[in-house]
Amino acid sequence: MKERLETERKKRWRKRYYVHPIQCQYAFISAIILLLYTFFIIIFLFGPPALKLVTDVPLEEKVGAARQFLAIAERLWPALFVGMILTGVVIIYITHRLAGPIYRIEKTSREIAEGDLTKRIRLRKNDDLKPIADLLSKVIEDVDTTLGQIKTESSEMGRLIEKIMANPETKGYETLVQDLQNLKRHQESITIMLSKFTLSIQKEDKRQMG
Repeated sequence: MKERLETERKKRWRKRYYVHPIQCQYAFISAIILLLYTFFIIIFLFGPPALKLVTDVPLEEKVGAARQFLAIAERLWPALFVGMILTGVVIIYITHRLAGPIYRIEKTSREIAEGDLTKRIRLRKNDDLKPIADLLSKVIEDVDTTLGQIKTESSEMGRLIEKIMANPETKGYETLVQDLQNLKRHQESITIMLSKFTLSIQKEDKRQMG
């Protein structure tokens, strides 16, 4: 009981504080953009008074430039500090909303790639990326249904082949023809089901023929 509760606690912790690599990537890019933005603001605001302080201008203008420099500094630095904190919080919040859905999409995709077509991407109603997840689930469901039908037709074809091969010498011509017609019908059903997919081999054949 204690181990189960500990496992559930760890799962909740990972769900709440999970950090996806894409979060680090976007956080780094956002930090670079924010630093560049801050740099240009500083140059734009502090540049003119700073030039007056280092150039040969009357003392009165230097005093005015110094006062302007200090006034800007007193107002700008707190605003920049608060702005950077708020921007960081917003970035973390937005990327965290994406991290969970991306993780579930990746996890389910790996399971599907391993051959388990019963898996579906389950996201909550208000999760980001839900339309994409629903579309992918629909694709997986269609493929799963088609492969299931193909498997059924293939099994029936195998049964007919075994029936034909069991005692070919005792079969009448009409019975053999009927079995072959049924076999062809199942083969045509498989062809029709596969026709809605565009396969790599088809593109390669067209390229060679062209």
